[in-house]
Amino acid sequence: MLKKYLLVCFALPMLSLAQDKFSLLDKSSMETTILYDRAFKIANITDTSQKINAAYFIQAYAELSKSDYANNFQNIETLKNASQLGFKDNYVPIGILNTKFDVLSQQAINNNLLRRDAYNNVLKNTLAENLPLFETRQRTFASPLSRTVRGLQTTFKILPELILNTTSIEIASIKINFNDHQGFRTVNYNQDVIINYPSEGEKQLDFKITFSDGSIKTNTAFINIELSSADLNERNALAPGDEGPITPINATLTYQGFGEPTAHLGTAEYKIYYDNIDGVLDKPIFFVDGFDPGDSRTIPLMYDMLNFGNSTQNLGDLVRDEGFDIIVLNFPTYTSASDNQTIIDGGADFIQRNAFTLVELINTINTLKVGNEANVVIGPSMGGLIARYALRYMEQNALDHDTRLYLSFDSPHLGANVPIGTQYLFNYMVNGDPGITAAEPLVSGLLNSAAAKQMLIDHFSAHLSGADTFTQNTNSTLPVGAANFRAAFQAELDAMGFPENTRNVAMINGSGLAATTGTPGMNLLNHTFDTGNVSGFSTQANISTNFTPEASQNITVTDFVGQAFIIFGWVDVFSFEATAQSPSVTAGLDSAPGGMFDLFAFDDGTNPLITEFVANLNSQYFNFIPTLSALAITETNNWYDLPNVSIGRSTSNALFNTPFVNTFVPDANEPHVTLTEANVAFALSEILLPPLAVTNSSLAQFQLEKNPIKNTLCILSRIPYTHAQISITDITGKLVYHSQNNLTERTYIPLNIASGLYVLNIATENTPQLFKTKLIIK
Repeated sequence: MLKKYLLVCFALPMLSLAQDKFSLLDKSSMETTILYDRAFKIANITDTSQKINAAYFIQAYAELSKSDYANNFQNIETLKNASQLGFKDNYVPIGILNTKFDVLSQQAINNNLLRRDAYNNVLKNTLAENLPLFETRQRTFASPLSRTVRGLQTTFKILPELILNTTSIEIASIKINFNDHQGFRTVNYNQDVIINYPSEGEKQLDFKITFSDGSIKTNTAFINIELSSADLNERNALAPGDEGPITPINATLTYQGFGEPTAHLGTAEYKIYYDNIDGVLDKPIFFVDGFDPGDSRTIPLMYDMLNFGNSTQNLGDLVRDEGFDIIVLNFPTYTSASDNQTIIDGGADFIQRNAFTLVELINTINTLKVGNEANVVIGPSMGGLIARYALRYMEQNALDHDTRLYLSFDSPHLGANVPIGTQYLFNYMVNGDPGITAAEPLVSGLLNSAAAKQMLIDHFSAHLSGADTFTQNTNSTLPVGAANFRAAFQAELDAMGFPENTRNVAMINGSGLAATTGTPGMNLLNHTFDTGNVSGFSTQANISTNFTPEASQNITVTDFVGQAFIIFGWVDVFSFEATAQSPSVTAGLDSAPGGMFDLFAFDDGTNPLITEFVANLNSQYFNFIPTLSALAITETNNWYDLPNVSIGRSTSNALFNTPFVNTFVPDANEPHVTLTEANVAFALSEILLPPLAVTNSSLAQFQLEKNPIKNTLCILSRIPYTHAQISITDITGKLVYHSQNNLTERTYIPLNIASGLYVLNIATENTPQLFKTKLIIK
């Protein structure tokens, strides 16, 4: 999701001239009231080669609105809200723009007919008294106003209020070719046009607009069609051992988040992947989705998150082979059932409301399942918080969750991190001088979502001066969460604690050896981007961002300077700067140990500016989920402290302890929610093999020096044994190793066994099961 919005920010031409630079210019010779050179040209409608879609249309409209001296344009919010209104009523709105506008003439630029004063205001040169300064252009295009829509059957509608025509020539007719093999058809205002697409993907719409003077304008625009739940259900056979339909589920408990005028019922959707043994729902494993603004991660894609290893094995497939059923829970975007008006982005909604939906799903599955097998609940990322809240809420309210195992997977129990410098940068690019409306979802839908505000340890909104929506309060530099969200949620979560009737375990992607992700205060990006030639002016953006610094230090984390080459020199059109300080007890979060966000993933090779952006990054990753947060260690405020764990197991008698009874922690930092053969073995050991029963004497006599192991097994024994039988079986009971050894205080046994989960058994002639335990080989 983040990748999509970053592409919008950097893939388009960036800089033009600030509006106030033309306030003193003689504009009496302009034909229109629109001087397009005043705009920050992201859409740059003078360039007819740019691809037209919803983002382009709204950005173009915003630029023309800012360029119009007569203020004839309606509120941009009308266009921004059009997609949401269409979502509620199940249609895609279409907008049309037909306008004339003025730009500085190329003759004026080439012949030095313009000059600038000491304040960089653009003025007419005295040599230009009788020469044209402006050229009048015209542009006409139409586009769907939704970027993405779900459903192969899609309804389109042209609304009169979404048509902008600044000329005196009226629109006579509109024809559209939806490329559904029906050719061009005439479409009237407010007419529902239902299109049945055969497949998902990007779809092309061709427009032919005829005006009252007989002139015709054509253009092509695009929309992305995704499969709806109904489409996916039609494609899946419903048979024992296969997959059930995607089914909506509504919570019965409402939740009213901060800033909401009323409480709402949560809505989600789930799908049952039946086991491969008998196809009977009798051993449920819940897999709960995490942070996903805009619901870009469908249920099939969630199942693919369980892939691991070079051979692309799948954890879900493995447990289904052992008779378990996977229930995948997704939080889509939906219209609230409480008022049938409010649109809620479930993937970024309040954690509590999503948790109440999980409560309802657990109750539902418990009434459907056969037998008495207790549930397993797995929560990756934010899904781990949703699962924790739901299970504990059920315990506190006398609701039987019938769950034996809660597995938290790199979940931010003490908060998450996105570099504050990056937050400042994109908030400024959207709400500051650049005004990149196409990137607004990055701020409003992602960073400013309820879930992000609840989880982010440091949030840009808590540092704003109040003078506008982007300027930093220079006295607010220490990390602080979003007001009324972060502290309130953490306090509620801490007061609830963890589920008490479950075995709580965690596997994380952050380093257990305090390995850092880069270094505190390091420069993440320092580069000058050539943002193109606009109306004859060369433009560039100088962007520098830094990780948060060492303890107690205060540094600049964001520095943005937009420049235009005006009359023989680079002029700063606008600039922005923000600083950040680290507490005295810890260096900054950005480079702390933790599950990592991969910045290189932004470059898919399709856009040279993105490639340039990625190529100039000084770090591939930033710390996303701190190690101590994923382990819920509250005994220290230093994010760089060593946790009291070793790989694959908890230890004791060390400084900082986790509340989880068992953990898997890698040596090195890994990308967030990455499954590996080692942590999958850990998960399988918890799911398939509950803690093995051994006698107290066995516990006292034997111990494994390490677990997991690599190539050598070391058995610690309090007393010597002769002719002990050492056997290792896999989870199916197949014998993979057997030997006879004399056990001493410390016995080393070399092994050449594939990575995975096994059972180790030590026996003698008189005691067939002297010691038995789970063994993980990585």
